Amino acid sequence: MVKDGRAPRTTSRSGGLSTAAASSLSAPAIIDIDCNFLHPDMPPFPDLLSHPSTISSNIVGFVSPSSNLSECAKLCALLDGMAADDVNIKTTCGIHPYEVKPDEDLEAIESTLQSSLSSPHVSCVGEVGLDYSDGFPPSTDQLPVFALQLEVAARTKTNLFLHTRAAHEDTLRVLKNVKEKHGGYLPPVVVHCFTGTPSDLEDFLSLGFYIGVTGFVLKPAGSDVLSCLSRIPKDKLMIETDSPYMGFSNCRSTYAASDPAISLKTSKERKKFVKSMYPNYPSSLTLVLDAVAKARGEGIEDVAKYTTENAKFFFGL
Repeated sequence: MVKDGRAPRTTSRSGGLSTAAASSLSAPAIIDIDCNFLHPDMPPFPDLLSHPSTISSNIVGFVSPSSNLSECAKLCALLDGMAADDVNIKTTCGIHPYEVKPDEDLEAIESTLQSSLSSPHVSCVGEVGLDYSDGFPPSTDQLPVFALQLEVAARTKTNLFLHTRAAHEDTLRVLKNVKEKHGGYLPPVVVHCFTGTPSDLEDFLSLGFYIGVTGFVLKPAGSDVLSCLSRIPKDKLMIETDSPYMGFSNCRSTYAASDPAISLKTSKERKKFVKSMYPNYPSSLTLVLDAVAKARGEGIEDVAKYTTENAKFFFGL
């Protein structure tokens, strides 16, 4: 939970660079606001932090969002056991729409969520929201869980990490209902992995929300999002990989080029690795940064600077 007066806690890259060494890298410092460290398809957490591609990309901070309440507890325990050094890492606490179960105990969720927000590792309520894509729980199950978690965020004045896909109207309705209940107040919100329409973007910006941009903008389906990136104010934009998801063409090139094990593979095997888009890795964030800068007609260093400042401010990194 982002709280006033809390000093950011940093976490060491096992075998990684010191702060001074990291800051001397030619790549501008960047922050990945969504890297799912505990996903089974990702390398072990310490290995990923110390991987040459992560270090050379100069990723100085991460948010690893929780998909359910037990995952939040695991992430907090993991961060408790790591030494402080040069990489800031935060998590979130909440139930992802995909993780919603029928007949959830809302009182139990509220109690656990509120107690978890006291952890110094928890930056906000999330990853919460609505997703009406195929294979997700029915809206009748998702809606009350999202409304409850948004209510907790508003009541405790805790930032919110929002997931919304194919559910824009219902998402807005729940947000506006809670805002009205709290006298016009909503906590700061970041719309993670924005994949909506230009109209959706305007709706979120009108509410003062932050917008997270992933490698989706480097996919053919992301052309509309890419074309409207210039509409996002500098103080409302952040970048993310959503690793291991949101892969795109060539997203694994930096990881492959600096991985000792991959260098020992045959040429055919290396090409196959690079061609694959899953799992995605944090080092692809540099390619997202480049795409965003080009779409906005701005320099890479400038975009890196203000997106990093926004992430530090929003997540307390």
